[in-house]
Amino acid sequence: MSSLHRPPRGFTLIELLTVITIIGILAAIIIPVAGRARASARNIQCVSNLRQMGPAFAAYAADHRERYPLSYDGTNNPDNNWYYHLAPYLGMQVKYEWASVLRACKPGGPLGCPDTDVTDKTYTEPWISYKMTQAHVSWLNANGGVTAGGLPLARIANPAQSLLVAEGHSHPHFNTWATTNPGAGLVYPHREKLNALFADGHVGSFSEQQLKERWDIWYTRAIDG
Repeated sequence: MSSLHRPPRGFTLIELLTVITIIGILAAIIIPVAGRARASARNIQCVSNLRQMGPAFAAYAADHRERYPLSYDGTNNPDNNWYYHLAPYLGMQVKYEWASVLRACKPGGPLGCPDTDVTDKTYTEPWISYKMTQAHVSWLNANGGVTAGGLPLARIANPAQSLLVAEGHSHPHFNTWATTNPGAGLVYPHREKLNALFADGHVGSFSEQQLKERWDIWYTRAIDG
């Protein structure tokens, strides 16, 4: 006598809904975690960029009478910005295009934070993610002319409290009007924080409020004279 074979039973509606619910719960857990992991990786890369700049600034100074490069020399020359002079010490070749911008780096290069929107053409230099302080590498001298060179390293009274480079857009330096508009031009792309390089080579991460609370110390009191 032949045996009877029942067709395989399919999933019931309740079982399907249960599976869909479980998948939804797992996705709600995994997706934010993955997003935070990617954001953390981008932040780590940004910190690494700044840490590379520390030795690059030191190497530049060693070749230029122990002086920093000028943040901006006040001219329209192709080599008027600090990152143009620093690029060779980062193992980079620079290309200046008068018709557009100084494309000193590609996205992901040592002058480009992964969180920078390199497609945003509202920025003057969307490929550059960092700005150099104008507090102690100012390009104007007492007579209103361009200085002959950047600030001597010996003038930095407290390197650990001397802000050197921070994240920002548009212009190569951030402003000197510390008492009226501290940190103008800086951006905070890492969960409302920015990364910054100090003159002693260490890198810190700060919110806008944290930066403004210590602005007078970091920006105006670290220079001798």
